[in-house]
Amino acid sequence: MIKATIVTYGCQMNEADSARIKEILIAGGFTFVRDPDEADVILLNTCSVRRRAEEKVFGKLAHLSPMKRQRPGLVIGVVGCMGQSSADEIRSKAPFVDFVLPPHQHDKLAAILQERFADRLFAASGADLAPDSCPFVAHVAISRGCDNACAYCVVPSVRGREVCHPRDQIEAEVGTLAARGVLQIWLLGQNVNSWRHQEHDFADLVRGLAGAFPALRFRFTSPHPRDFSERLIATLAGCPNVARQVHLPLQSGSDRVLETMRRGYDLAHYLSRVELLRRYMPDVALSTDLICGFPGETDDDFEKTLEAVRSIGFDTAYTFYYSPRPGTAAANAPDQLPVAVRKDRLRRLIDLQLAVARERNQRLVGSVLEVLAERVAPRPPGHLLGRADSNRLVVFPGEPSLIGSYRRVTVVRADSVTVFGEPITD
Repeated sequence: MIKATIVTYGCQMNEADSARIKEILIAGGFTFVRDPDEADVILLNTCSVRRRAEEKVFGKLAHLSPMKRQRPGLVIGVVGCMGQSSADEIRSKAPFVDFVLPPHQHDKLAAILQERFADRLFAASGADLAPDSCPFVAHVAISRGCDNACAYCVVPSVRGREVCHPRDQIEAEVGTLAARGVLQIWLLGQNVNSWRHQEHDFADLVRGLAGAFPALRFRFTSPHPRDFSERLIATLAGCPNVARQVHLPLQSGSDRVLETMRRGYDLAHYLSRVELLRRYMPDVALSTDLICGFPGETDDDFEKTLEAVRSIGFDTAYTFYYSPRPGTAAANAPDQLPVAVRKDRLRRLIDLQLAVARERNQRLVGSVLEVLAERVAPRPPGHLLGRADSNRLVVFPGEPSLIGSYRRVTVVRADSVTVFGEPITD
């Protein structure tokens, strides 16, 4: 039996791609292991959104170099976004890599690995996943690529134009996952709420899936504020098995910066989406993405972002300082800010958001949450880690046998990141 492992970097779309790669290889007779030392094939599924993500990949390749020298038969492949954006750099810095593949060419893995392991026959469809590769939470890509042209983003150049998957294909994939015991499904797209197929839009898709699979809980990411209609919000509110959690990227609280970023909306429009979401779903949890230190961002622009964070009250925020990406419009902007300024603004932004999140989490003390137990908590001993409907992390006492089940938990305390509770026993 040939053993393989995948190391995944970046977003949930990459997680979905890695799951698809596993299907292809398992169908060909491979088994998956966690320890690279045990593997015959090591795949790195990469991300190009930020330079730091690329640096992690090159660091991993440097770690793998002596392993390749000791085991010449080891196959190392780099797939994903860096296969499109940085293929030459990979081959230059890590010439021992056996192959580099861009996104959407995962099916070529079969032919590539047939050459290395000729005694294996690949059939990349119709095979069941091995039991240990079917988690309770799964990802389904409903589209790939992006038609937007945000000034800072490399995704359109590495993922291509937006292509929406057919509705029946999505429904079939969800049905397969449900039959395997999956309990929650993330619908994924670079601009997930712009999905369309024939006469159907994203609201139709969500309504149809939620009705056809009432035992599943659905989530989605990442939507674009410009395409977040009141009709979609009303649809989400009308589906009890759609999580009361929405990730709505803001990026900046300054209209001037948003225009420079080419985001296609202003703060007033964004605030109107927040107001509608909270009107239709008063218990909705909001998360966002924020970039500070964008080229030309003034002190006043940054203060507007801080004020937006204070006034909106995000439950979670993914915060970054601007990282120039080759080939993007912003990378060539003349008014790049010093890295020290970017880092200082990021620190202030993180400090503020942690305070906001702590206050919002502490409001939950005394309330009861339904939590999907996902794994054993790293600490304290005898506790499980799960996620509530709001996508909050919840730690509570429990045996490993409860993993994969929903538990009702009373919140007893909370910090900025985690909620701690006690299970309710019937």
